[in-house]
Amino acid sequence: MERFYFDTPKRPCYVDLLHVANPILRKHNDVHNHTAQRPFRCKETIQMTTSKWDFKAVSRSLPAPHLINLSPEQMARIGAYERVLEIAAATQVPKPIFSKYFVKAAVGRPNGNILPAGNIEYGLCQALHGEESAANAFRIRYGNADPRHAILGFSGREPGNIPRCCGNCRDIMRDILGPELEIVTGAPNGGIATVMPLRECLLDDFSPCAVDGDIEFAAKDVLDQAMPLENDIYSPPGIHPRRKYYAYLLTRTADAYAGALDLGCEYHPIYPLRDAVRQARRANDPFIISAYIVCVQRDPALLGQPPDVMYKDRQHLLEMVIQAELVRDDPSWDAKVTLITCDGRVCGEPSDGGEIRVTGAWETTAREWLPFPFTLHAFGEEFVAMARAKYKKRLGMES
Repeated sequence: MERFYFDTPKRPCYVDLLHVANPILRKHNDVHNHTAQRPFRCKETIQMTTSKWDFKAVSRSLPAPHLINLSPEQMARIGAYERVLEIAAATQVPKPIFSKYFVKAAVGRPNGNILPAGNIEYGLCQALHGEESAANAFRIRYGNADPRHAILGFSGREPGNIPRCCGNCRDIMRDILGPELEIVTGAPNGGIATVMPLRECLLDDFSPCAVDGDIEFAAKDVLDQAMPLENDIYSPPGIHPRRKYYAYLLTRTADAYAGALDLGCEYHPIYPLRDAVRQARRANDPFIISAYIVCVQRDPALLGQPPDVMYKDRQHLLEMVIQAELVRDDPSWDAKVTLITCDGRVCGEPSDGGEIRVTGAWETTAREWLPFPFTLHAFGEEFVAMARAKYKKRLGMES
C-alpha cells in the first residue's frame, strides 16, 4: 500500500490509499475531497498485512508494572494502533549521528493522518527527541485542535517493550499532546505490543508530610541559598507559577548544593535541580541523600498544591542517583525528595529577614516521581560497565 502527498488548497498533507479506498476511514479524513487529485510525490511504501501484534495495556502497579487486556474502547482503536506502528517502522526521520540510537516514531489520530517522526541529533550530542519531533508534527498538522485521542507509536526492537521517555519529552508531551495521549510500542515483526496512556508516566500525587520546625527551617535555608542564584528576566509571572521553584541537595558527606532557574533569551533554561546537580557533580559528590524543592506561591488558590517540578529536572536528579548506584554497586540507592510550598504574599528575601510561612509539604523519591524512567541502562550491560568504570575512576575508586 503506497502513501502519497497531495497538494491541497489549504495545506499539503499525506494520506494512505487505504483512506481513499475505505469510505469509513475516508469520511473522517479531510482528504476525501481531494481523491481525484494526482499525487506529486511518493513518500514511501508500506507493507500492510493482517494484524501481527498482540496488543496489551500497561498497568502501573507495585511492586512492578504488568500487562493487562485492552479496554473495549482501546479494542476499537486496534486498527489505528496497527497503522501508527507500520508508519513508525517505515519512518525516515531519525538521524542519530552520535548515539546511533534510532527512535522510529509516528503520531496522529485514530481517524486522521498519521505523521512520521523520529530523533534528530545535531551540534555536539544535542538532540531533538522522537517525542519532540512527534509533538511538533502533530501541531503542524492539527494546530490548536483538541489533542485527545492522539496516538504516538514507537517501532521498538523487541516485542513487549514498555516505553521509557526521558523527562524533557514528558514535559512537551503533557503540554502539547496531553496526559491521555496513548503511547503504542511494538516490534516491526509483530508479537506483544504495549499501549500506555501518558498519564501512567506522570506522577504528581505525592504523599503529604507534617509541616514542622524541620520543614520550616529547610524552606528558609533553601530560599536563603538559592534565591540569590536565580537568573531570570524573561519568564512571565502568571504562567505555570508552580513550575518556578528553588532546589537544594544534601549529600552523604553533609555538603549542600543550591540551584535556581537560569534562563536566557533563547529559552533553553537550566532548571534549578540541574543547576544544583551540576555543582555536586563538579565537586565529585554524587551521593545525594535528600533533595528539597521550594516554591514561593502568591496565588491563594495554589497554596495547598506542591511545586510542579519539571520532568526534565527529575531526569537530572535521577541521573545523579544512578551514578551513585553504579559507584556503590547498590541498585537500591535513592534520594528522598521533599516538596514545599510557601506563602509568597508574606515571603521576603530570607537574608533580609523576610517571613517564611510554609503552607504545605510533600514527600517522594528520585526514583518514584519518574515512573518508567529512561536511564543509561537502556544502552545495555556493556555500556553500563563502561560507565561504572569511568565513574569509579573519577572518584579514585578503581577496582
